[in-house]
Amino acid sequence: MEYTISTNDPTEIKVGAKGIEDILQCVRTILGTIEGSVPLDRRFGISSDVIDEPLNRMDRIYEEIYRKVETYEPRVNITSIKVKTDNAEGKANIIVGVRINEEYL
Repeated sequence: MEYTISTNDPTEIKVGAKGIEDILQCVRTILGTIEGSVPLDRRFGISSDVIDEPLNRMDRIYEEIYRKVETYEPRVNITSIKVKTDNAEGKANIIVGVRINEEYL
């Protein structure tokens, strides 16, 4: 089964989340964290260098998302990354599709 996580999703943390809920929350945390902001793991999160790229350079953020999710959340495989842009606002919503590895279900 495939799940989607959006950078527009609420970012509250549910303490004690288990199973699928925990896995999806962890991916959401990776996407919502800026690299360098976690004191004991400065490489955790998405690099601000790619976040500040123009919308026509989204290839760099795709690479960053694949690399970081693969490193920090091995319980999932990314199946898709889509970007919905709002050019008037200069914002992008990134939607990541993931499939949870069977051994973690």
